[in-house]
Amino acid sequence: MSVTERLDLVIRLKVPVGGVEERRVRLLEGPAGWGEWSPLPSWSEAEVAAAQAAAEEAASRDFPGARRALVAVNAMVPRVEPDLAARVAVASGCGTVKVKVGDAQGEARVAAVRAAVGPNVRIRLDATLEFDTSGGGARPRGSSASRTSAATASSATIR
Repeated sequence: MSVTERLDLVIRLKVPVGGVEERRVRLLEGPAGWGEWSPLPSWSEAEVAAAQAAAEEAASRDFPGARRALVAVNAMVPRVEPDLAARVAVASGCGTVKVKVGDAQGEARVAAVRAAVGPNVRIRLDATLEFDTSGGGARPRGSSASRTSAATASSATIR
């Protein structure tokens, strides 16, 4: 590896996600440009090592030619109050919004996001294994019912 510069940053999140209030980021500069890795505290040693190796490769090796001019991404709305969730979704400008659900405010959060972004934006539900799909449809763990039955896996897309 021929990384020539390392820059460590700590970035405070505007909205904490899953108890994470800041992200530690390492930027690496090398002959091919920049690489970046920012592992989460929950990552295993193997995941951290893979992210670091990918960052080193990005800084050290030329990328292949682009296959497309644009790659669509989704916005991520964490488990926040519904009104804030709606503002985050709209501000993203993305055509797809992934909304964290599986908590007491999940249904209200999804409704607020849908009302704010309108019918043409896709919404993905991300329950991060918080839904119980055994018997009778999906529902948040510990609850008796949920109208978000489209989320039968840890992540689902609704229109």
